[in-house]
Amino acid sequence: MQPIKVDLSGVDHVQNDEGQVSGWFPVAHQLLPAKAEVAREWIGQRRAGMRGWRDFFKSDKFRLPSGPTVLTQRLALNIEHFQSNYLCVFVVLLIYCILTSPMLLLALAACLGMFYVIRVKNANGTLRIGGKELSPAFQYAIVAACSFPLFYISGAGSIIFWVIGASLFVILLHAVLYASETVPGEEFGMETV
Repeated sequence: MQPIKVDLSGVDHVQNDEGQVSGWFPVAHQLLPAKAEVAREWIGQRRAGMRGWRDFFKSDKFRLPSGPTVLTQRLALNIEHFQSNYLCVFVVLLIYCILTSPMLLLALAACLGMFYVIRVKNANGTLRIGGKELSPAFQYAIVAACSFPLFYISGAGSIIFWVIGASLFVILLHAVLYASETVPGEEFGMETV
C-alpha cells in the first residue's frame, strides 16, 4: 500500500492522530522541543570550538601586524579560530549590562514571567476571552508588544548598542593584535606579497 500525499501548503496548522495541533508558527509551544534540541546542538558545537582562555590571553602573542595583508589575514584567522571565545565575550558583556541595570532586569523578568504564564495556561487548554479562542502565537505577540514600552523606558536600546560596540572593539582589537603562527611570514616579521 502506497502512502497518501497531501498538499498542506495553504494550511497554518495540522492535527495529528492524537488530536494535538502543531502550528507552523515559530513560537508555537508544540515546536519548542525540536527547536530546543537544535539550540542544544548549536551550544554543544560552540562549546567544542572553545579555545583555552590561557591561550586566548597569552601576552607574548600580542604584537602589532607588520602590514595590511598580515592584518587582514590575522583578522580572518583569529575570528575563525576564536569565534566561540568571542561569543563568550559578547555574552559576558551582555550579562554584565543586564545585571547592572535594575530597570532592565525587572523588564526582562516581567516579560519572561508572562511568557511562562502563557505556556502554563496553554498547557491546560487554549485561552478564551469573550468567547474567542486566542492562539498561543497571538498571546506571545501581545506580551511582546506590551514589553516594548518597558524595554524603552529601561534603556534596552542603548544597552544593546553599547554591548555591540564594546564587543566589536574588544574582539577586533584582540583579533588584530593576536599573532598566530599560521599567518605566513609573520614569524619573521615579513609581509607577504
